[in-house]
Amino acid sequence: MKQYLNLIPWKVRCRILLRRHIRQWTIRWILLLCVGLSLYGWNRHQLSASHRELAAWHRRAATVQIIDAQNAELARQIATLKTRLARYGHLESEQIGFQLLGTISQSTELIDGTIQIKKLTFTQTQVVDTPPEKTTPADATKPPKMRDVRTVTLDGIATNNLALAQFVAFLRDSGAFRTVDLKSSQGSKTSAGASRTYQVECTF
Repeated sequence: MKQYLNLIPWKVRCRILLRRHIRQWTIRWILLLCVGLSLYGWNRHQLSASHRELAAWHRRAATVQIIDAQNAELARQIATLKTRLARYGHLESEQIGFQLLGTISQSTELIDGTIQIKKLTFTQTQVVDTPPEKTTPADATKPPKMRDVRTVTLDGIATNNLALAQFVAFLRDSGAFRTVDLKSSQGSKTSAGASRTYQVECTF
């Protein structure tokens, strides 16, 4: 069996071992440092992406919050309008009646008193609203949409056909009515002379 004798001094051998360990651990630390920097960079990138995404969601949320605030304000206004309508809605319908009476009165004045109104009748009915041209199968199952039709019927006496035609034309041109129809016109004799009895139907 061979035996070797190390003639290198102990201090030299320690320095050699120290340098060898330093080189080995330096490579390991460099590798660990590279891995750590890579992980740090990747995490930094992910964090930046998360911040950008969070900022985008914040912007979207701000828009939604604005819309929610606007909806809340609109709901408050609608509630206020409903309250006012419940309290003063009848005044609006009465105001419409006064406006119609004023329109009819002005129309008779424009013809210099050759038209007399003996009877005024007001009726209100509900009719089916005109459906759209294009319908879907789902629309067929829905109940028909109804709308209110108000009708003012005027019965009176006109001195002649010209006065009656002018009266009907004035009512149509006023824009207060949807339709103005002359339902009947008959000649009659009174103590004042010949005249015509008429019936005019105005809808709105």
